[in-house]
Amino acid sequence: MSFYTMDIVKKSFYLTSLFSDAVPDSRWSANEKKTALTLFYYLDPYKIYLPDLDEDININELLEHIPLEYEIAKADWIELTGIDKENFSREIKAVRLGLSKKTFNTPHATDSHKDSGESIPWFSKITYSAKEAKLKFKINSDALENLVSFVKYTKIDFEYIKPLKSGYSIYTYIFLKIIKDISQKKNKTTETIKIDELKNKLGLSGKYKLIKMFQERVLDVVKNEINEFTDLTFDYDLDKDGSRSYQYIHLHFDYKKPKIIEIPLPKKDNEFFEFDESMYEDQEQSDFESILFSWSLRAKQITLVESVYSPLAIENAIKVTEEAFNIGKIINTRAAFFMGVLQNTQQKEDEQNDMSENKKKNQIELNEKIVREKEVKEKEKIFNHIISLINDYDEEFKKVLSALSFGMSSLESIKLSDDFREKINSLSIFDAEMFKGYSPSYKVFDDGYYNQELARLANPDMYTFLSKISKIIKPI
Repeated sequence: MSFYTMDIVKKSFYLTSLFSDAVPDSRWSANEKKTALTLFYYLDPYKIYLPDLDEDININELLEHIPLEYEIAKADWIELTGIDKENFSREIKAVRLGLSKKTFNTPHATDSHKDSGESIPWFSKITYSAKEAKLKFKINSDALENLVSFVKYTKIDFEYIKPLKSGYSIYTYIFLKIIKDISQKKNKTTETIKIDELKNKLGLSGKYKLIKMFQERVLDVVKNEINEFTDLTFDYDLDKDGSRSYQYIHLHFDYKKPKIIEIPLPKKDNEFFEFDESMYEDQEQSDFESILFSWSLRAKQITLVESVYSPLAIENAIKVTEEAFNIGKIINTRAAFFMGVLQNTQQKEDEQNDMSENKKKNQIELNEKIVREKEVKEKEKIFNHIISLINDYDEEFKKVLSALSFGMSSLESIKLSDDFREKINSLSIFDAEMFKGYSPSYKVFDDGYYNQELARLANPDMYTFLSKISKIIKPI
């Protein structure tokens, strides 16, 4: 089966609880999780709902008819992950290598000891062909039964997964969806869980000992992304449960209420093309000169009036003067009354113009503010992306920074994982200068790394971190 001609982002599928149980490791990147979800989409027609399975049916016979290979077109994969095309080469390689090493763990079939279990690779082979522009997967046959048979499930739409940048957001969204959809009549809106258990599910066991760090770097990022991009609303609160420190987290979630779209009433026939009937009416043009001359204003005065005052102010002043004359309100001459009214009318018009200018100025300032906020939001997005990467490889980053403080100038002599070497080089696209003075009190590690030059633990801000790392990474 191929996704080559499918608009995968518009597709939906049923996802088993296996995904939320099998993907807790924080080393799963967001793009790896999105790509792994395509496997469940492919297997959707072959799913086996165990409660409905007849006891006489051999599940192995059902599994034999499931094809093990599927593929995704390059264009569909880019659309699904939301990556920039210029970063495709780096990202496709990272996902291909990363997913080929991914496993999920199950209890041992015959040994219940706590140390017993099985680790099963998801895929037996992953191939990308630039010539064919396709990413091809071969499912590990040993994993197939675990992938298609299930008791708990939820329906997932790729359109809600695509914009999520954080792997923690993807996992939490699916975790909440499963809880919601398996509850009676989908009524459940709150789940209480131990904080340590949630960290374990997110692959963060032993990390973020300071709850504030956990909130800022994980929970608040997840909350913002789920609320902005998915069909769920999400919030949380922490509970000490009588202890000195927070022990539990209450997760609050529900489906968003559908938006009510107001349909405009149909326009009248004469409004259909937005014609203004008044444009066809005979409009009597004021002959300022003849009227003012009849009121005994001299030609030179009339010329001065027309050069100093606006046509609208003159027209309004003439109208007021004529109305006053008709009711016997003018004591002196119409010319004198007209000039007094004209000055007041022009003053009001100037005030309105000033207000309009202020409104225009305010709009410009608002637009500038929106641009600045957009820039801040974009910087924050990049900041959180780098922090997420640091969190995934914090021990290796600390090892590199410590080595730098000892005077090492290359990564070659440091024992590091292949994944990390690839990830650290991806930081070359970010300029440290953009973070100069940005959240200087926000440190990149939970604790810190040993700095030989300072002879103590050091915990840099983002500007200092990128400045140090840039000395040894290779540009992509």
